[in-house]
This record gives sequence, C-alpha cells and structure tokens, in this order.
Amino acid sequence: MKKKILNWGLLSTARINERLISPIRKSSRSKLLAVASRDLKSAKRFAKKFDIPNAYGSYEELLNDKSIDIIYIPLPNHLHCEWTIKAAKAKKHILCEKPLAPSISEINQMIAISKKNKVMIQEATMMRFHPQTQYVKKMIKDKKIGNVHYISAIFSITNLNYNDIRYTYSKGGGALYDLGSYCTSFARGVLGKEPIKVFANQGITKGKGKVDQIFSGFLEFKNNIEMQFHCSMRSFPHENVTIIGDKGVLSLDLPYCNLPGETGKVDFISESKIKKIDKTAFGDSMRKNFSNISFNEDAYDYQVESVVSTIIDNKKQNLSLEDSKKNIKTILALIKSSKTNRIVKL
Repeated sequence: MKKKILNWGLLSTARINERLISPIRKSSRSKLLAVASRDLKSAKRFAKKFDIPNAYGSYEELLNDKSIDIIYIPLPNHLHCEWTIKAAKAKKHILCEKPLAPSISEINQMIAISKKNKVMIQEATMMRFHPQTQYVKKMIKDKKIGNVHYISAIFSITNLNYNDIRYTYSKGGGALYDLGSYCTSFARGVLGKEPIKVFANQGITKGKGKVDQIFSGFLEFKNNIEMQFHCSMRSFPHENVTIIGDKGVLSLDLPYCNLPGETGKVDFISESKIKKIDKTAFGDSMRKNFSNISFNEDAYDYQVESVVSTIIDNKKQNLSLEDSKKNIKTILALIKSSKTNRIVKL
C-alpha cells in the first residue's frame, strides 16, 4: 500500500529549520518526527523547543531511522552533495537547501544517485514554488508587458559577522551563492530561458574564506533580454525585482522572501487605453494605468505541498535537478567572469 503520510527528519539544527517546521505541520500529509545534530544535547534542546518526538546525536542515526521518509538538508553549501548522497543511499527522499551544490560535478552525482535509488531530490528555492512567482511567469508568458527587454534585481542583507559560516568557507560561500542565486534563479524561472553570456564583478572580500561580500552581474538572454543584479551581505536589507517590457512594467517588492507576516506586492504599469500616445512623442505624455496584486501566502507552505505531491502523487517536480544544474552553471560562469574581467559565453 502506498504511503499517505510522509515522515520528515531535519538534518541539523540550523536556524532556517524554523521556517519549514510550521509548513510541515500544516500539511495534512506530513509529519515531523525527528531532528539530528552532531551534538546530542543540541538535538535534544531543539527537539524540546519545537516539540519534535525524536532527537539524534549524529546525522547517521537519523538516516538509519527506517520510519523517516524524507530528509531536509539545511547544511552549508559545500556539504549538500555529501549528505544528499548519503540520504539517497539510505532510500530517503531529500529536500536540500539552495543552491543545490557549488559544482556541476556534484550535481551530476546527485542526479545519478536520485535515479539509481529512485528517490526525489528537490532544491529548496522556496520562491520558485510561490504563487507570486507563478503569477509573474504567466504575465510574461501572456505578453501582458509585451516583449521583455530588461530585468533589474537586488538582494541585500546585513551580515557583518565574519565568523558566520557564509564567510568561513570558500567553496559555496559568499553573497553570490547565498543571495545572487535567488536573483539568477528567479529571472531564469519567470523567463523560461537560459542566459547566453554573462559579465560580473566581485566586490569586497571578507572573512576566513575570503568570499565575496558584494557581487554584481550582467546576464544576456536570447531575444536581446538583458538583466543586471546586485547582491550584498554588507548593506541594509532590501530586495526588489523590476521587469521592463515594451508594453508595460512589473515590479516586485518582496520577490524572494515572502514569509508569514509579510505581504508581497506586484505592481503592474501599462499604457492607459483612455487616450493613445502621440507616436511622435517620447512617452512623457503617455497616460499610464497602475494596478497591483498582493500575496500574503507563505512560500514554504507551497514548497512542502509540492514536495508531498511529487512523492505521494508522482507529480512532476516543480524545480527539476536539471534546472538547478543550469542555475549553478550560470553562477560558475559569473564567477569565472569576475576573475578574468571578461564576458563569458554559456
């Protein structure tokens, strides 16, 4: 008989777990059963705080628990591949934090182990599951802003703790992997296209890993679509995406982190049909129509339900492993460009 309920286990006591606990518990087909840490006391404290039945003092113990169906992996990026492969070998499905892995070779290993052991491996880029993202994607597909010409994206946070894990390891650390990956994944997702060339600049480097504290990039897609993004771990927290077409503009104030208590808004600007513009003018006399739509749903709720549907109902993954690989391919091209100060073609 096919399972009707998925039993979840958390591989580590990382703070980001807290964003997934409530969505798992809200899901009628999910149950949170266990958490693991490399320190048993830490696991027990976390389990007690969040009322989780089982606590393990090693990751291996969690993987050996036969009652667990799916593992959530919120470990640092450079550990994603190692523990995803171990979980897959234990016949567990996996929801792994973004970015899936820092290299193409690691993602290829994850794809291979997923097929071999017939388990789902899903990247946890939560905004790709959100109805707000799907709305923007449909608006673009339906040509509501005409042909897309340009995308601008910003994602900044304030993190000046140079002992933070994002600063302490060079492979997969830094602003590009942590924040810029959202910018590139969002643009690729809503456009349904891959960049054909990139150019980038790595700004200030900080921490033990000497990672990028700020990073800026330029991407060109087919049909002359251009994108610029900036990500930073040293600025005031801010996020925004603006998409400009020849018939209108879409602007998102919370494109990535629409969490409980946050209401994201998509502004839509188009030409008013009341009065047509003088074709000899430059647009300064154009009458514009302004509208917006708000989204107050939790992206993590949709992420959990999508994963459940993939495993139990055998529905297609919202974000394929090939899609995740293409995002890393873009990131690696950006890194190469920043080091060579040259345009890199994909």
